[in-house]
Amino acid sequence: MYLQQLFQPIPIKKMMTMMNNTLLAFLFFSFFIIASSSCAQNTYVIDNKIIKEIKIEHVDIGIETPMNVSCKGFEAYFQSQIKAEKVLAIREINDISKITNDFLSSAKKYSDPPDVRVKIIFIQKDGTEQTLCVGRLVSSYKGINFINTKNFIPDILKGLNKK
Repeated sequence: MYLQQLFQPIPIKKMMTMMNNTLLAFLFFSFFIIASSSCAQNTYVIDNKIIKEIKIEHVDIGIETPMNVSCKGFEAYFQSQIKAEKVLAIREINDISKITNDFLSSAKKYSDPPDVRVKIIFIQKDGTEQTLCVGRLVSSYKGINFINTKNFIPDILKGLNKK
């Protein structure tokens, strides 16, 4: 008797209602997933400020100089050797911002300034700029020097080589 109740045909009207409810649930969850993924793309922040663009100025990381090149003296020292790139794509801004945020949150502070080979300039939506100066061993952000973590330079170089 139980099996007969279990395998009784479902009335058409009830089946259509179940299909409509399933379709509505599918559409709702699809919209939710699309909306949440587009929100995640807009989380590119440094210092809790949204980044609209990144400028990267760099020379070969292996160039040796007779003196340390400061962040302020980078352009004057390397002049025509500098390669400049703008990063406008959201995914690339997110990648570079994540690498930078991870680095700044885990790196140890250091007393000596970097021998700069890369400048990463974060241009925020309000037009202000923050610069991360990167050397082989040490980097500097907002006047604070950090010892580069093991993966920081390779991750930054990977980002530069994607271009």
